[in-house]
Amino acid sequence: MEQEKKLKRASTEESKEIRKRSILNAGMELFLSNPTELPTVSAISKHCNIAKGTIYIYFKTKEEIFLNIIDDLFNQFVETTHSIILSAKSDSTSCNSKIEFIVNKWCDYYAENSMMVMLAGMSNNIIENNIDIEAAAEHKKSLQKQVLSLGETLSEVIDKDNLFCASLLIRSYAITIGISRISNLPSKVRMAHKDGAEFIAPEFRSELFSTLLPFWKGSLV
Repeated sequence: MEQEKKLKRASTEESKEIRKRSILNAGMELFLSNPTELPTVSAISKHCNIAKGTIYIYFKTKEEIFLNIIDDLFNQFVETTHSIILSAKSDSTSCNSKIEFIVNKWCDYYAENSMMVMLAGMSNNIIENNIDIEAAAEHKKSLQKQVLSLGETLSEVIDKDNLFCASLLIRSYAITIGISRISNLPSKVRMAHKDGAEFIAPEFRSELFSTLLPFWKGSLV
């Protein structure tokens, strides 16, 4: 009898996780189809075929849905960046070569994961302003903990202390978001400035690399 209860409980928890993941996936798919604004809970409900009332059991607002998506994407970024730094650490090349390797891989990652950059750009002004204060604070604490952990790993590569390395990563993250925003002008604005489009809206990946590499090298002087 007790074993049956445990199995039922496990099945229920698994069902909840599957439903939650379906909601998050629907939110991501809808946002990618129109990254200028967050989709409504009604649109997400229709897309994943889960009742609107059920969605509110898991998330209080649409912004809370996207905060969870940002957390998922940031976790993936941390894992990838950690692996990149460890690869650079094991390389026997010069410090400058290691920096170029890390920056190159950083740019590759964000060029291939544009959704994270776009959502991160909306995080402070839109998403975090419309969620519970405690949830926002917990989100920030989680990001801080992960960045400090990355900073500790990076410090073994560039011979700087943990806080310096964490600060370097945070500033690089801010630069990445900024360049993403100027690179992704609305099509109407881009057409209005088509003669100077490359200047006001540069290609994201190349602009990011040409900005981050001297920033990293200059920071280490």
